[in-house]
Amino acid sequence: MAQALVTAAAHVLLLYAHTFGIVYSAAIGIALLLDDVRRGRRRWAPYLAIASAWLLFAPWIAFLLEQARMAQPNAWFPVPSLRRFTGVMERLTSSLSYAAIVAAAALLLGRWRRREPEGRADSGVVFLVLLGTAVVLVAPVVFLESRLAKPVFVDRYVLPSALGFPLLVAPALDVIGRRLAWRRWRPALWVLFATLCIASVVRGARTDRQQRPMITAASEGAHGLPVVVESAFEFVELDQYREPGERYLYPLDWRLAVDGSSAPGSVQEYKLMALWRNAGYVGAEVADGAAILCRTPRFLVLESAGRPWFERRVRADSLWTISGTDATRDTRRLWLVSRRGPLPECTASEALPSVHPSVARAPQH
Repeated sequence: MAQALVTAAAHVLLLYAHTFGIVYSAAIGIALLLDDVRRGRRRWAPYLAIASAWLLFAPWIAFLLEQARMAQPNAWFPVPSLRRFTGVMERLTSSLSYAAIVAAAALLLGRWRRREPEGRADSGVVFLVLLGTAVVLVAPVVFLESRLAKPVFVDRYVLPSALGFPLLVAPALDVIGRRLAWRRWRPALWVLFATLCIASVVRGARTDRQQRPMITAASEGAHGLPVVVESAFEFVELDQYREPGERYLYPLDWRLAVDGSSAPGSVQEYKLMALWRNAGYVGAEVADGAAILCRTPRFLVLESAGRPWFERRVRADSLWTISGTDATRDTRRLWLVSRRGPLPECTASEALPSVHPSVARAPQH
């Protein structure tokens, strides 16, 4: 009974940690099922525990479906390429911290084996291999789903898949260690584990803060001018970490959001930012694109791939002069935009942000 309660609690935490947790919860359940089939064992407690966790998560399904509906007519995320998939997996498994996790898994497995009877220990190792395989396979399955059906592949969503590799590598290291006299090699593995942990901490402490993308400011050399950011995610990041005197703007433009030239997820970005603005999570820095052009005669623009606001609303209009600056972000240049004269269509009403009807009824604060 106690084990079933712990299982249920673990899966509840997994599901409520992130909506993608249901995929990993299912992977764990499949590993348990395969292990029980292999052993010829019939039991219901762990599966009822997992089902109860899913039942507690059920009230959120309606909200998730509504969230998915709001991303229409485009998908939330772009279709991933094979190169992106392999690059993500390489980054997840190539750090010093990850090597430390693998070493720790091997040490813990070796310690556990010495305390368990041989037959039970072997069965436990087989389950670890099944569990590791199930967790690792989540990433390629999600990749195939994103290629063949609906794009759902996001780097951070498949991060837990990296934890499956230590469950596969640890048994192999344990077998090698036992054949090479484990007791003789165990101290060396402890030294390696400690070294990797210390090296990871030292490397993180020495990292230049200005090299971290989350904190790199886009307005270097902006001289106090506002920066229009075409990507909603970049806008949130830059606005969160802005320095005193920096100001970032995000232009709402429904016609461009549903335009075929816009990147997948543009509809979702538009509706999300409009809802946040209406609910009071963000202020006047999120506004209708026409209103920004109306009341901002001089500003900078940070372009983003697949967001055509700058090209279509500014560069294509002869009322604006455009020049490059020395300020960059991720090799992209910020453009200095200046108005040649007053906009003939700029009226007081355009200073008020307009939104699509689907987000016009958001609560006001």
